[in-house]
Amino acid sequence: MEFDPYEQFREDPGEMELSPEFQAQLELQRQAEEIASEEPLTSTEEQPEPAPQPEASTELQENELQPVETSPFKNPDGSLDLEKMRQYGAERDMDVVQGIADFGVDVLNVIPGVNIPKANDFENEVAQSVREISSVVVPTMVFGGAMQAAGVAANARVGWSIGQNKFVQWIGSRGVEAVAGLGVGAVSSEYTEDNLAGTLKKRFPKTYDFIPDSMATLDTDGEDIKRQKNIYEDLGMGFVVDLAMGASKFVTAAESTIRGLRKSNQLVGETPEARAWLKENQPPKGLEDETPEDIVTRAAIKQEEALDEVGMYNYSRNPDLTQPLKGVHDMYDYTELGVRTVDDFGVVGASIDSARIARNLDTVHGRLGNVISEPALKYSVSTPGAGQDVVLGLADQLHKAGSIGMEGRNWKVTFKDVMDANEDLAIELFDPRMTKADVRKVLEPYIVRGEDGTERLVEDGFAMASKALRNFGEELTGMDVARAQSILAGSLSGRVSDLSEGARLMNGTSAVREAQDKIVDMLQYISQLSASAKYYKNRKMGLIQQVKNGFKNIEGYNEATALGAGEVAERIFKDSQRFATSMRQIAANQPQLMDQFLLAYELTDGKIDTIIKMNKWIDEMTVDIGKGIINLNPEVQNKILAGVWSNIYNSILGIGSSVKALVGNFGGIIAQPTAHFAGALMSADLKGIQRGWVAYSSLGETLQRALPYAGDVFMRASRNPQSVSSGTRIDLLLQSEREMDFLKKAAATQAAEGNNGLQYIVNQIELLNDLAKDPVLRFGPNAMTAMDGMTGVFNASAEARFRAMDELIAAGKPISKENVKPIADKYYNQMFNSDGLLQDDAVKYATSEMALNIDTPMARGLDDLTRIIPATKPFMMFNATSINSIDIMGKYGPWTPWQRDINELAYVPLNSLLADESRVNQLLKSRNFDVENMDVIAKQERLADLKYMARGRKAIGALAMLGTYNLVMNDRITGDGFYDKETQLARIKNSNWKPRSIKGLDGKYYSYAQLGPIADWLALVANIGDNFDSLGEAKMENLSQKMAFILSAAVTNRTTLSTIKPLMDMTSGNGAAVNRWAAGFVNGLGPMASLRGDFSRILSEGLLEVESDFMSQLNNRNRFVGALFDTKQAYVYSPVTGRKPNGYGMMQRLYNAYSPIQIHPEQTPEEKFLQEVEFDINTTFRTKDGVRLLPQERSELFRLMGERGFFKDAIGEIMRDAGDWDSIQKLRELRSQGFKSDEVGLKQWHDIHARLSEARRQAEDIAFAEMDADMYAAIELRQTEKDLRGEYSRAGEVFDPSILEIRN
Repeated sequence: MEFDPYEQFREDPGEMELSPEFQAQLELQRQAEEIASEEPLTSTEEQPEPAPQPEASTELQENELQPVETSPFKNPDGSLDLEKMRQYGAERDMDVVQGIADFGVDVLNVIPGVNIPKANDFENEVAQSVREISSVVVPTMVFGGAMQAAGVAANARVGWSIGQNKFVQWIGSRGVEAVAGLGVGAVSSEYTEDNLAGTLKKRFPKTYDFIPDSMATLDTDGEDIKRQKNIYEDLGMGFVVDLAMGASKFVTAAESTIRGLRKSNQLVGETPEARAWLKENQPPKGLEDETPEDIVTRAAIKQEEALDEVGMYNYSRNPDLTQPLKGVHDMYDYTELGVRTVDDFGVVGASIDSARIARNLDTVHGRLGNVISEPALKYSVSTPGAGQDVVLGLADQLHKAGSIGMEGRNWKVTFKDVMDANEDLAIELFDPRMTKADVRKVLEPYIVRGEDGTERLVEDGFAMASKALRNFGEELTGMDVARAQSILAGSLSGRVSDLSEGARLMNGTSAVREAQDKIVDMLQYISQLSASAKYYKNRKMGLIQQVKNGFKNIEGYNEATALGAGEVAERIFKDSQRFATSMRQIAANQPQLMDQFLLAYELTDGKIDTIIKMNKWIDEMTVDIGKGIINLNPEVQNKILAGVWSNIYNSILGIGSSVKALVGNFGGIIAQPTAHFAGALMSADLKGIQRGWVAYSSLGETLQRALPYAGDVFMRASRNPQSVSSGTRIDLLLQSEREMDFLKKAAATQAAEGNNGLQYIVNQIELLNDLAKDPVLRFGPNAMTAMDGMTGVFNASAEARFRAMDELIAAGKPISKENVKPIADKYYNQMFNSDGLLQDDAVKYATSEMALNIDTPMARGLDDLTRIIPATKPFMMFNATSINSIDIMGKYGPWTPWQRDINELAYVPLNSLLADESRVNQLLKSRNFDVENMDVIAKQERLADLKYMARGRKAIGALAMLGTYNLVMNDRITGDGFYDKETQLARIKNSNWKPRSIKGLDGKYYSYAQLGPIADWLALVANIGDNFDSLGEAKMENLSQKMAFILSAAVTNRTTLSTIKPLMDMTSGNGAAVNRWAAGFVNGLGPMASLRGDFSRILSEGLLEVESDFMSQLNNRNRFVGALFDTKQAYVYSPVTGRKPNGYGMMQRLYNAYSPIQIHPEQTPEEKFLQEVEFDINTTFRTKDGVRLLPQERSELFRLMGERGFFKDAIGEIMRDAGDWDSIQKLRELRSQGFKSDEVGLKQWHDIHARLSEARRQAEDIAFAEMDADMYAAIELRQTEKDLRGEYSRAGEVFDPSILEIRN
């Protein structure tokens, strides 16, 4: 039976049944019309007396209606309103005419400046409904007649079977109304009101309730949504683009009248070859003079040819004509015969589309044109290797077309623009995290230079594997193939998106099945394209990395790549077929999961190709918390753990971290010109000094740029952290957001089935994400981002001036500020993208070097380790910063074995470096300079600048180390302390000893910890002096322990690496270290841990006596609470002075909390003496007669011991005796002679330690004697309890603590 397009509109018996209320209203309107048709009376007095009416029955019979109750014509007194009845009748007479008039007003109102008001709405709802429908339907019928004529003309003018094409037949019936309706919809205001479906649904709710909301306009829809739904309604069975082109002729004519003729877009060949290709492939002439009938006819022919091609392919696959074949048998309706034809100029046109879309040139939501026919698509997904054939064929078209651009009205796309946009498509295909430079490395052939200077091609680039497999296209380049593959994938992806939306709108029709089948085919092909691209990308990047590491057998590697390509292609093809099978099974059996499955497949790059894998993927992203310990599938991120870690980083990076970042970046800003000047001066290069002065001297102008930029970056980061992220980071964030969209859909599906578990988990994940993005909680990271932005402006300003000087040198012009500034401003503006964010790779490298976040291979390796074993992440939280700290320290050192390039720049003569062009390129490329766009002079100048920088840094480091040596000799500097932990702990706890500090002329100690890499070298020298000049042992004693401490402390004591130390302590079995680390980690789980730590340092008057258990350590990290509400804190007191170490005034503590240079008082002579003779007082007041003392008791005893002064006086007496005996100097001389501790013991030397121990014991007894009576009684009570427990245990009984309460 042939498909009847009008069947859905035919009336069924009982289908058009009106509601009783509406029937009553229609009956009253009929009566009103009859009365209105009679001769109106001239006067109310002349009206005859109404006949008496029987009283209405108070009881109604079943189903009897009361028209009066619902009548709009009843007056309050119960009489009929005859005037309204006449008005209703007149409106019914005028409803169609007024609808046509409304459309005419809408047409005139299209003209700019014209705004004719319409007549008021009718009061008669039925008449108003007819009026609204008529304003659309009648013009549609008029235009439809013209379009039907076009259909007839098509049949008459074409002498073959196209006249019987379903497409042409559809033009002759309902299809013409669709296109006509499109033209009407362009002007009719009813298209922003209710459409026909919406009007019917509103006026006849019971009868037309079946109309879906997606087709009918609703009161809640905006104007844009209503217009879209109206167009969908008129098109009914989908938007046929080719047919709409005919109607567009009418619209174009109207536009030409009102706005003038628009310039047509034209392809432009930029070379003779390209112009020849365009001439050969241009569409038929005279298209601009085509009538609507011509366009419709040409579209029908194109559709029929495409359908014939489909038929031939289907017949070639299945010659059995007893089975229905699309394109062969005439048994399919139009919705099942949809064929997407190849757009004009095919892949060449699509390549230009990408450039127009990227720049929004006469397009807003554009798509790449279609480049592949349906038979070719079917062929690609059903035949192994066919997909590569299609790609190579498209690449051949691109290669032959050459350099083609396009010109439009007030815009132009050059071939360079096209290539730039195509590279963006390639990035999407290969890996969104790649840069264009990375893509070029993959695509371009690999050339090596021999020792004799000759160049040799060792690899053909991206096209190598495809050409080897298919034996085709030897003249094709890697860029040709990559462009074809990327454009094809992009075109298919757009079609998948659009067709998916169309299938959703056409849900319930036969078109859905066809759409789903095409979607599966396209996704299957996209999966092949993506997988093959990634295979070669991974092989090429692996080759490049191995060559850097000294790999030589490049030809062998390439041969293995080509040989492996066949096996990989076969596997890719089978994987794509398995995916397609899964998709079709889901569509048939679980259609509600189709959207989720498609999204999962896309987000996982094709790894999710079964429902089982999708469910496992959901589990890994949500409930698999075990991934926080070990993660065997690190590509899948657990969203709960990710949210927790985001909040931890926010918590521990507070104001203090921002200040440190500011100081560190400013240090780099100051060090950079200083190093350049120093290096140029050492090389006696006056021109180099001049370059440095021109580049770095405009500080005022740079500050005017930098400060507003930093503020803008901070505000952007506060509003949306993603807006200031790097390209890589943005891609990861967008991926994470899309994964969250997937989880929301999956949760909603499960919730609809009654399972709310996943919904709860997703809600918790969203809560964690919201907290992580909160601008208050993210203040630290946002501020650090702003600081990096400011540093970037400084580097951009300097680099722009360097490039300006290079340009002036190349032009033979003198270098002066007047000549440099305009050119530098040009380069500076080019360094920022349209969003105002830094985009220049070389400047970003220099900024990352200062900010210590260059993405080095070592940092990536550590990141990979923490991804696989997340349990290590708490100990390696800042891998990039840590590795960069070591790297920058080496750059300021005299020589470092792991920095070959830095050593070359610093010590190899400049002429020797410049003689090796490949090495020059390598040194510049490693710092992200665009060597392809640099001339020889620019390369030489920039390499000289880098050399001066390297030499200058090493000179600064050497000078700093020399100055440190003098400070060590005069005992005016501290490093990281002593290698023995107990001795070092006694220093910190019982005196004012501070690490990384220099003693000033006023006797106070000033911290140098924030001097960046210089601080590391200062600390290294100080550590050597401290550990190799000890009275307790000879210089060479415990050498390995000392060297390990010295070499590691200068790096691990930096903030970013300090988390490694607890791991070392924990692995050595230190239980207290485990509790300290656990308390710190748990503290970081709460918000604003860094700020709470700052409050503790500011509000608390000093350090506290703290137990080693977890809760005590956690309370100590939040001791500001006790400082606010507890006046009896257990502070640490010096047993020598009775004062609180670090117990400064409030303002001093506030200054030290945020100042990069902290100030501390000096040690007393007695404290210094105890440190020098290594007398450990850390164990004082630990116990009393075997009972462990509590923190409050220890604090009180230390205070009494110091305040009474007995111990201090005794130390003074011992000091005087030691001075008289010259004890310290004699022992130091013996140590310098090599006497070890077992030969000359410090603890026995002149009985100094024995006398100090006796003095301490007496001071302890005095403190106990003067201790508060209640506190001392509590100690005695615990002693009694301890003794009684022992007695009861020996008697074989259990001690009852209540006995002590009775005795007490």
